[in-house]
Amino acid sequence: MLSHGPTLCVGADPHGEVLNSWNIAHSAEGLAEFCEAFVELLPEDAKVVKPQVSLFEAFGGNGMVTLETFVQQLRAAGKYVIADAKRSDIGSSMDGYAQAWLSGEAFDVDAVTVNPYLGVGTLKGFHKQAESKGKRVFTLIATSNPEAKRVQAQGLSRQVLEDLIGLHSEASGVVVGATVDLDEYRLRDLLADSRLPILVPGFGAQGVSLSSASKLFLGLESQVIANVSRSVLMGERNKFTQRIESALGELS
Repeated sequence: MLSHGPTLCVGADPHGEVLNSWNIAHSAEGLAEFCEAFVELLPEDAKVVKPQVSLFEAFGGNGMVTLETFVQQLRAAGKYVIADAKRSDIGSSMDGYAQAWLSGEAFDVDAVTVNPYLGVGTLKGFHKQAESKGKRVFTLIATSNPEAKRVQAQGLSRQVLEDLIGLHSEASGVVVGATVDLDEYRLRDLLADSRLPILVPGFGAQGVSLSSASKLFLGLESQVIANVSRSVLMGERNKFTQRIESALGELS
C-alpha cells in the first residue's frame, strides 16, 4: 500500500557502470549478486522499489529468473515493487502481459508501468486485471527524455491523461518526468482533480534535486512517488545504505 507522499522510490537499475562501482561482474551471476546486496542494504524506511526490467531481460532467461527471485525477496521484506516494464500492445497480446505481471503467477509485483501510445483503450483489460488483484498500473503521460517534448507537449500528454481518467479505474497511476513543466503541458489541474499517484523519475542523475520535489509538484505532493536510481546506486557498495538515507532526508 502506498502512503501519502512525497514518497521515495529507489530504482533497481543494474547498469554496467553500477555493477562496476559495486565491484560486481557484468554477468548473470553478477546480476544475482547485485540483487542480494540491494535487498540486504536497503534501509527499512525505503518502502518502494522500481526494478528496470530491461536490464534484467538483457541477460536472457537467467536474468528474468533473477528478477522473479528479486521481486519475491523485496515483497518478503515488505517493499512495494513497481516493475518498470513499459509494456504496450493490443488485444490478447496485452492480456498476456497482464497475466505475466499482474496475476501473481509469474512476476508478483505490486504495480507495472505501461505505454499508452497504441491507445488508452488497449489498457482496459490491464486495469481490470490490476483491480481484481489489488495492484496498480502506472501509465506514461509525459517523459523527461528531450526527444519526447515535441510529441507530448502539444496536447498529447493531456489527451492521454484525460482518456486515462475516463477509464474510471481504481488501479490507475501515472508517470510524469521530473523535468516536465506541468503548466506547459497543461497537466497540473487534471492531476490535482484526479488524485492519481504520480511516479516521477528523473531526480538525481538528471539534475533535478529531491528537495525541489514539493515545489515542482506544488499542491500534488501527497501524490508524488519520487524515483532516484543512478544517484544512489553509483558508488561504493558499502555506502549504498548511507546514500539512500541521505535521499530520504532530502525528500522530507
